[in-house]
Amino acid sequence: MSCAIAFSIYSYTFIQCILIPQKKEKIVFYTTLFSLAVNIVLDLLLIPVWGIAAAAVTTIIAEGITLLICLFHAKRSVHLYMDIRNIFSVLAGCIGIVAICLLCKKMSTPVMRVALSVLFSVPAYFSMLYILK
Repeated sequence: MSCAIAFSIYSYTFIQCILIPQKKEKIVFYTTLFSLAVNIVLDLLLIPVWGIAAAAVTTIIAEGITLLICLFHAKRSVHLYMDIRNIFSVLAGCIGIVAICLLCKKMSTPVMRVALSVLFSVPAYFSMLYILK
């Protein structure tokens, strides 16, 4: 899910800072509808097979599609310098958070799981950003 959050933050930035100020609300609307349709169709296909994990995967896919479409239209409107290394470091940090949360899943109490996930995820994320800087 942390990858979906990263995709969502990037697409929100493109929407709010580039597309809407340039009066391209229709593009944002149709992109959101398309992403919604993809998410619903994939949910219907994958949840019976993978269970609840499919909902997370389909959300990541739908948010990724939103990001790519918004990025495409934003690049057509303004010149964007995209540092692929920066995007990679954020995604690597998100993957690190997922790994830590999966490791903490084995803890017995929910409070311990959340506490340890937060305690280890924050330094892991920022150290990943620093290492891949």
